[in-house]
Amino acid sequence: MMHDIQLSPHFRLEEFTRSSTARRRGIVNRVSEPYQVANLRQLCRAVLEPLRALYRRPIVITSGFRSPALNRALGGVPESQHLLGEAADLVMPGVDVADLARVLAASDLPFDQMILDSRAPVGDRPGARWLHISHRRVTDNRGDVLRLHQPAEGPARIQAGLGPLAADTP
Repeated sequence: MMHDIQLSPHFRLEEFTRSSTARRRGIVNRVSEPYQVANLRQLCRAVLEPLRALYRRPIVITSGFRSPALNRALGGVPESQHLLGEAADLVMPGVDVADLARVLAASDLPFDQMILDSRAPVGDRPGARWLHISHRRVTDNRGDVLRLHQPAEGPARIQAGLGPLAADTP
């Protein structure tokens, strides 16, 4: 149906559908419904373009739209906003994602959920790994500020806020 279109001045659909996991596993990851494109376009216009303008730096989408097969392959929750084209995980080269999260949380940008991945660093990449931002086009945005944390034992969990992490309890 739609393969690559300009969503906003600095974002193209292809940035949101590109996936190394999909490529490796032979998963087709394309939007199939016009509402998914409309949702991605609104995410770009309402949140990502203003954030890019604030920092005057490009944003790199690390995970955007996900087909159901890709979402399962990535271990995404069945109700993921990525499936609807309402969410993107991102980084901004040269900007710590924790700092980006604090600025976004203090802004008046209309995000639905922001999730800071604050799990342990991977390899030589210190600190948080990515920032998840979602925006709902047809319903009110909640402005939820969340943090993904990996305790010393057990599965990763979501915690409200960006402040110090709550003590791990068995």
